[in-house]
Amino acid sequence: MVKTMISLINYIIIVIVMILSKHLSNLVIFIFFNNKTP
Repeated sequence: MVKTMISLINYIIIVIVMILSKHLSNLVIFIFFNNKTP
């Protein structure tokens, strides 16, 4: 039971990190292109 909870928490953390990194890369690209255009 405890092991299942831990693996579930790990899975959720991994998903959150993946979503955050995807949004972060999109944000960086957006800022980069905004800075390139005068």
